Amino acid sequence: SEKTRQYVVQKAADYGFVLNSQARSLKTSKTGTVGVMFPLYFDSLSKNLMFTNIYDHLQRELSKRDIDTMVIYDYENPAANNTLERVVKSLKVDGIINFRPQLLPEEIGLIEEHEIPFVSLHSGRQDHAALHQFMIDEEHAGEEIGRYYGRLDGERYVFVSTQESLAEQKGRFHGFQKGLAAYGKRLREADILACPLS
Repeated sequence: SEKTRQYVVQKAADYGFVLNSQARSLKTSKTGTVGVMFPLYFDSLSKNLMFTNIYDHLQRELSKRDIDTMVIYDYENPAANNTLERVVKSLKVDGIINFRPQLLPEEIGLIEEHEIPFVSLHSGRQDHAALHQFMIDEEHAGEEIGRYYGRLDGERYVFVSTQESLAEQKGRFHGFQKGLAAYGKRLREADILACPLS
């Protein structure tokens, strides 16, 4: 009855009862946890501030829905010690959110084999039915940044990128130039700095 339900809810609050997630998962076959895959070169949340910011927002949103997060990353050789494989096979998560730029073929196979809900948020496009991906419009993002700086009083701009030839990098660069051009400004060849990804 509603009266009994309210009594139980009140007693749970009085005693600070917290549902045992392991017991709940035995009944529902759900862990209430989502794995968050960080890139292979990921070092730590204290050094990778972009991922720290994204993870913070993600954790807040999932927490509102009573979902916990588990960080997944391989700080050593991923082929020798694949954390994702261990997490998936031991049924520790209900789904995975990916921040890796590219997935290894064996990782895609693992996701497909175990039919685990999976989405990529920060990656280059990989055509595979098992992968659901939200892509950033890199050129538009670059243009917005170019317009932001174009509105300022500066006369000289620097574009820093990796030495690797990446499609998203080219789009971002083209957009940046377009954004500056909207304000009659341009990027000089000497102001394009390339460095290794590390």
